[in-house]
Amino acid sequence: MIPLAAAFSAIRGNTQGDEVAEKILRGTSSSLLAQIKAGNVNVALSNAKRLLDQSVAAVGPNNTKTAEFRGMYAMALYASRELP
Repeated sequence: MIPLAAAFSAIRGNTQGDEVAEKILRGTSSSLLAQIKAGNVNVALSNAKRLLDQSVAAVGPNNTKTAEFRGMYAMALYASRELP
């Protein structure tokens, strides 16, 4: 079995330059969870913060999508141990 981090890196390597794949790999809560579990915490942290900020700007702070990204950002913060 391929370790999760290696599998995630292999998938990312095969999608470089593919705009749709980049949006999927950088723009969903599933991709953030995969990044965290694969040990790519710094990538997950910056993506989660970006997605949270974009969601707040697009649909407001009380939207369910914003809440989802807020939770993913909290998970990334916890994984990085950069808690406020």
